[in-house]
Amino acid sequence: MSKALLIGYGSIGRRHCAILTENFNFTVDIVTHQKIDNHLCFKNLSVVSPLDQYDYYLITSPTQLHYEQLEYLNNKLNNKKIFVEKPVYNELHSLELKNKVFIGYDLRYSFVMDELKRIIAKDHILFIQSYVGQYLPTWRKNIDYRNSYSASKKQGGGVLLDLSHELDYIQYLCGTISDINCYNEKVSDLEIDSDDIFTAIAKTSNGTIVNVTMDYISKHTMRYCIVHLYDKTIYADFITGAITISDKAGNKYTIHAEREIENYSYRCMHEEILDDSRLQKKVCTYCEAIAIVKLIAKIQGE
Repeated sequence: MSKALLIGYGSIGRRHCAILTENFNFTVDIVTHQKIDNHLCFKNLSVVSPLDQYDYYLITSPTQLHYEQLEYLNNKLNNKKIFVEKPVYNELHSLELKNKVFIGYDLRYSFVMDELKRIIAKDHILFIQSYVGQYLPTWRKNIDYRNSYSASKKQGGGVLLDLSHELDYIQYLCGTISDINCYNEKVSDLEIDSDDIFTAIAKTSNGTIVNVTMDYISKHTMRYCIVHLYDKTIYADFITGAITISDKAGNKYTIHAEREIENYSYRCMHEEILDDSRLQKKVCTYCEAIAIVKLIAKIQGE
């Protein structure tokens, strides 16, 4: 039986733990101050011994801890697989890797993204509009939003980091964002010190014009993108799984992507990371994730 070390046991850590135990037959040890039934728990990384006994390492702690924990693992291990929840860091760091590091931008694995990639194929994207919005107080069940990491800039919260899936998939589809003009602020009455809205006009290295908005203030939860090609326009709804395609003649049809199975995208992502025979991988690389951190740093004027 394979063994994994999970660092951090918040809501996302619990999800990854369940996926590995239920779908991949992993034994999972956890670095946490909590006591978790049926799992060996360590209070911190320094007491895990031997550290190299594991087949897979997962960092699912608050974002501001990622660099310290990844640096520790990278210094102590060699040629191991390490998964880091997105975003990789909350500020720019430099690290020379001795291990295989993957970043958790799982939206790449959604049915909708698969359909978009198939439909777009080699077409040139003229213009992409991307939006995600959800009211932060209703985001996580049984958690006071004011106590969540999202509410705290110090902990790596704020829409620009929290919802950076959009920055990832735009570059995944359209090329590197090379020029950007934006607003990134707190505009609501939410009791947080992090940013609650980001909106930008940008251009990619492929010449695609980008309009992207993310927020914590929308009382109607939405996540969609609109892709304009030479011969068609595509409206893709990540929540409903519906993709509507309109052509120049005014014809319109809708594809209903297969209903998302619970944790589907996460399962696909771990399956790909763990399967060495799959040479062509969709998973976000460390270099791609660092490019997002650099973009965020540029936006924030750092």
